[in-house]
Amino acid sequence: MTWWTKRRAERRIPLGTYRATVFRRFLHLSGDETQSHIHVIGKSGSGKSRWLASFYVNLLRAGYTATLIDPHGDLAKLVLQQLVAEGFFERTEAFERLRYLDVPGAAKQGRYLRFNCLRQPYDTHTTTRTVTGSYDPNVKEVRTSSGQSDTQYILGTDNYLDYTIHFQNTGTDTAFTVVVTDTLDATLNMASFQQGTSSHACTVDFLPGRVVRWTFNNILLVDSTTNEAGSHGLTSFRIRLAEPIVPGTLIANAADIFFDFNPPIRTPDALITADFATGLAPAARSTVQLVPNPAHDRLTVVGAAGATRLRVRATDGRTVLEHALRNGPTVELGALPAGLYTAAVFDAAGAVQVLRLVKQ
Repeated sequence: MTWWTKRRAERRIPLGTYRATVFRRFLHLSGDETQSHIHVIGKSGSGKSRWLASFYVNLLRAGYTATLIDPHGDLAKLVLQQLVAEGFFERTEAFERLRYLDVPGAAKQGRYLRFNCLRQPYDTHTTTRTVTGSYDPNVKEVRTSSGQSDTQYILGTDNYLDYTIHFQNTGTDTAFTVVVTDTLDATLNMASFQQGTSSHACTVDFLPGRVVRWTFNNILLVDSTTNEAGSHGLTSFRIRLAEPIVPGTLIANAADIFFDFNPPIRTPDALITADFATGLAPAARSTVQLVPNPAHDRLTVVGAAGATRLRVRATDGRTVLEHALRNGPTVELGALPAGLYTAAVFDAAGAVQVLRLVKQ
């Protein structure tokens, strides 16, 4: 291979152009040169962010794997806008190549990414064994970006919706494959879809008709009788509303869960209304306390008159403890590993108060 053909075959990254005489010439970086540190210096407003966004997209075009760390978020938005404009997300495999992590936004809502948050899906295979009775009442939850309401998307305050789909195998045997499908409402902007955390490795596919499909192959989800804590699973995603947003718009969204070869089970609709903040009632002050907190072997639920049930979940959404408060307000925690949990206290009317719990 000659020097010229080798240079043409090399993956080169365009940087821009310059005018040496009357002709414009192109500037490039070689693949080896991209491994070196590059410093971009310029005044505010000189176009550094746009140049960096273009450089990052050119790296992706050339087939390189690149990580963009942007503490402010403006550069990441420029990159996403350019990828959308170029039709990058028209290819379903693009969602498997791109991971968008909003760590500060997750921390503000008390959500934490699992340690191996970039783990790729495992190779999948098909099993022909018929499993009996992997049914469960499933639930789909929705929260707004501000966290001010679970029923109202506040115009001018909220920017996106966070959906979480919970499922549990309350059947009589292990479920080997779980498939979750969600037909996104027309009021949701499908191009803004961001995959969140999942309890188990899964693949995500985008099907015609605005359908998102999560496939948990070889999940080996045990039944709740054998292992209650291990019988839970979840997946989550973030999405924006389609513009323009009309006040009073009702956003209804449900999911279907398939356990092995059984018919699908549909979750109740997760309902939320887009409207202005006028007339929003202030949140009631919580009177429930967990004592002591941090806790060691046990805790007591106090100030919970009329409460019927305590549910404790790990940070990845798994339910790790259920306790009927009619059996007493003291709960044994010895089996729980040390860490941070969320505790939900339910009353007979279905109202819930959520608190943080630290197990030492």
